[in-house]
Amino acid sequence: LQQNPGSSSASYTPSRPAKDGYIEFLTSHLESIQDPETGLFEAKDSKNDAYYRVDGLMKIASLYSYLNQEFPHAKEAFQSCIDVILIPGEHRHVCSVYNPWITMKLMLGTVKSYNSNDEYKALQQKAIDVADVLARNTLDKLAVLKMENGSFAYYIDIPCNTSQGAKVACATEREATVNSLGLASASVVSNISEVLGFKTLPLFTPKDLTVFLNYLVSLGKIIKDVAPPREAITFEHYEASTEDTKTGVASQPDDYVKCVVNDKDVEDGKYKWFGSAVVPNPAQGANDLVLKTNVYTRPGEAKNKADTMSSTIFELTEDVAGANCYVFASDILINDGPDNDVIAQMAY
Repeated sequence: LQQNPGSSSASYTPSRPAKDGYIEFLTSHLESIQDPETGLFEAKDSKNDAYYRVDGLMKIASLYSYLNQEFPHAKEAFQSCIDVILIPGEHRHVCSVYNPWITMKLMLGTVKSYNSNDEYKALQQKAIDVADVLARNTLDKLAVLKMENGSFAYYIDIPCNTSQGAKVACATEREATVNSLGLASASVVSNISEVLGFKTLPLFTPKDLTVFLNYLVSLGKIIKDVAPPREAITFEHYEASTEDTKTGVASQPDDYVKCVVNDKDVEDGKYKWFGSAVVPNPAQGANDLVLKTNVYTRPGEAKNKADTMSSTIFELTEDVAGANCYVFASDILINDGPDNDVIAQMAY
């Protein structure tokens, strides 16, 4: 990277690649170690099994998709995924079932974007020609992971004690995870549908959602450690001593809130793209304070939105010794309107 600096890391993005920069350096290296006959990134005589090689292929293919780059030897990689699914018998884990399908979808996307429609259809037909065997093998491999409670395990005979960093109760007993359930059900089905070219079949109905939510409510709250009582953190100590909260951004309203304004264009004493302040709660009957944020846009102007997102950060500066679970609650004032992105406001 030192030899191919491109642009600075702060301004370098996939949509604005620098010539001979980071992306080009990375893809050049990857393509130098790719097997053109298989599309994989390990030699045929590698000691790693076929599932392991396709796992790596999926990660790299996802990277190419994110970078908006054409994946080399996509047709060969597509066939390698088919070959892995056709392997009968046991496998490594749920990703060994999911990864070939998501990678096939990515390869079809590459061929559709960079090749002719006839080439795309011909590649898709390779999967359709053996669709019955692909589907049956996929079901058989998922069945090995099926749990008695209807969910799916991550590994065949042991728990996934590193998935999302969550600790497990028994290190020698396999257990279901949200991750493995999602991969084995909705994710596999949706990718199979896209690869074979038919409409995705819904796994659940609105009624299922109601049943699921009611079940979660019936379980009650999960209390890991009971934390000792503590005083609630509010905006009561806020004093507008250095900033005008009506016309600008309070850089640090109090000990617990910090605003980070990245695009600092100013007009009439206000930041043009972002505003944040502690204000009276407008809710009927309320007598407390809330944090208010605005994300501004200017339709029709040459520059109509911020180049870099600004944000407001909550900082919890006090700890409760011995607790491993905290609950932070705050009222948020969302400004509705055509020039306000509600999701962006909530994202701060």
